[in-house]
Amino acid sequence: MPILLLVGLLLAPVTSSMTVDLKLEHRVRVPRRHASTATANTPTGQSERDRYKEGHEAFWWNCVMVKAQRLEAQCPGLCSGTAAASDGCGDGVTSAERQIARLTREHGATKVQAYLRSFASTPAAKEAFAKTWFRGEPEPEAPGP
Repeated sequence: MPILLLVGLLLAPVTSSMTVDLKLEHRVRVPRRHASTATANTPTGQSERDRYKEGHEAFWWNCVMVKAQRLEAQCPGLCSGTAAASDGCGDGVTSAERQIARLTREHGATKVQAYLRSFASTPAAKEAFAKTWFRGEPEPEAPGP
């Protein structure tokens, strides 16, 4: 009996850490060069800070949704707009791809694909993605010639 209890105690942290570590999170840190909140000379009334954050969020969510459909798909990372918006787009894709790559190394493609599909199908994820420039339709990188 004590041996079974010991085995159970040894396995419990392993199984619980496997489920805890399988997590994506949208985090955005605006670089200092785009941190201005001034809106005086902007045609849309958005600050460079807001443009960076909006680009980051849109391209992060698009990449997550694209990878949820097909893990091997390429996420687009270029957008037009101010330097802040363009940098935000690229940084958003990079953030999503790095998180997904880390999860894939740690848990394998099959588990990550299942997790992404589940994550992308939640009401919160659908709502967040619908608010982006993509308006709820994931757009993978177009295949080359």
